[in-house]
Amino acid sequence: MKSFRRILFLQHAILILGMFLFIVLSSIFSSKLSLEYENKYVKQISSILAENLKLITEIYPNRYLIEESMRRAVKDIPSLNGMCLSLGLEKYCYPEKLNLKYSCSGNEILHNENEIVVCFPVYEEYASQFLEKKKEGYFLAVFNRNYVEQVRNYWFLDSLLISVFFIAFASLIITSIWIDISVDFNKLKKFIDDLKKPDRAFIPLEKQIENFKIEEFKNVAQLIVKLAKEVSHLNEYIKELAITDPLTGLYNRNYLNIVLQKNFIPFWKREKFPLTVALLDIDNFKSLNDIYGHQKGDEVLRKLGQIIRNSIRESDIPIRFGGEEILIIFPSSKKEEAVKAVKRIRENLVKENFGIGRPVTFSSGLADFPDDITVPGELEKLIKLADERLYIAKNRGKNRDILD
Repeated sequence: MKSFRRILFLQHAILILGMFLFIVLSSIFSSKLSLEYENKYVKQISSILAENLKLITEIYPNRYLIEESMRRAVKDIPSLNGMCLSLGLEKYCYPEKLNLKYSCSGNEILHNENEIVVCFPVYEEYASQFLEKKKEGYFLAVFNRNYVEQVRNYWFLDSLLISVFFIAFASLIITSIWIDISVDFNKLKKFIDDLKKPDRAFIPLEKQIENFKIEEFKNVAQLIVKLAKEVSHLNEYIKELAITDPLTGLYNRNYLNIVLQKNFIPFWKREKFPLTVALLDIDNFKSLNDIYGHQKGDEVLRKLGQIIRNSIRESDIPIRFGGEEILIIFPSSKKEEAVKAVKRIRENLVKENFGIGRPVTFSSGLADFPDDITVPGELEKLIKLADERLYIAKNRGKNRDILD
């Protein structure tokens, strides 16, 4: 009997000791691995935020838009307290106090008393295609440690409770949990990689969210999609601003120097279709500004831009070339066809009453391929010829078109 009691006591002692050791080892292992996932979580979120902000600064470095994007991110991501982006000599922070509170020294994650600070270097990518100098800087994100650790602690305590009350099934349950977390984390990583693709579609990505088993991963994915949508809309607006003249509504020199050079001119060289350029310049525009003020001059330019858009084909390309100079590119048109559109513009402009006691007119010069140049793709030569003929039109009394 005593021997049996000893065996029973020894079994209970071994079971209790085994449970205790299992709980201790499980807590150590769980704490270490959950901290690793926590670091990956904040790094992934920080990487998405940094890429979006860097894209904004490279396309259209407007401080208000950048700080507004930061403010929205802080508002929509509860765990995010603030962030900073430094590129070259420019530094943007939200809230502004972060600029003084933290500094970056490398690629690191700092765990302070109430905050988790993620810091890593960033490098300008897209702008370097057009600009020789490549900017370097850093990105810093500050997370609410209590909020970030809440999910980790919940999962950690849940694992311990399972270990205590279901010790017989502990290995199976913990293995299952790790597999779910690992699978969901890999899904989140793939989800973020898909989100970075230029040809992404938000609807299929939103359907992927339902595949997450763990609710917290699902919530993170939903927040990322929401932020990405807002940034995408903002980027489209910024791209439009980057290639559009805000006064006339026509394209600007950026469109001519970047978009046309990259996409249109190679197509023209390959297809060898006829092409005409017309360079328009408002007559006596300086005296109009001097006598009636720049507001009147802006009104004339604004109205001219509207008339041009309404008088040409959808395939024609109107560009504000200089102050009062407008360049219009007419694909698949020779000078004799393009000059008809220029005359329509002149007729509609003359009908406008600007309150200055006389109609507003313009002079133009036109040049085309293949009559004036023999090699397709030499857009600069055509523009130079059109400019020379515009100068002749001015010297011959203005308000006329010169074709040769």
